[in-house]
Amino acid sequence: MNEQLIRMIEQVKNELARNPNAILFGDVHDGNKKITPTDVCNHAYFEFLKQVDGGRFGIIDFWSFNDLPNHQFRMNGQINGTEIGQLLYEPLILENLSGHVLYSRHDGVQDLGSFNDFLSTFVFGVRYAELAPEPHVDEWFQFLKRIAFI
Repeated sequence: MNEQLIRMIEQVKNELARNPNAILFGDVHDGNKKITPTDVCNHAYFEFLKQVDGGRFGIIDFWSFNDLPNHQFRMNGQINGTEIGQLLYEPLILENLSGHVLYSRHDGVQDLGSFNDFLSTFVFGVRYAELAPEPHVDEWFQFLKRIAFI
């Protein structure tokens, strides 16, 4: 994880902590410094878990490291990867070979890019609007605007 992403995460944590209504649209858990690189297959995702061990980012949820095993039931061997969270209640999968985040929807699978690109462009960036049904009223999207991420 690059320094820019780490700074973005820290800024989001600080801004959410200052906003009493933030729990309605965002919740960033503290990182899990106890996990080791052998516990997860993708280096970028491992670094993320060290910074953020689960949380809600608007319509995007990430499972905590300890909760990962409880959320693999939807995989059904369709994709060689790990379900790391959900987007609008549909699985977000970290594909083992490419390290890309896949959005497994009822109508197919969408490749959302490498894990770090997914974080910077979709979770904390302007492309979040492509995923949100109504970004003009989405509280996470408006939060990202307020803190000048987009």
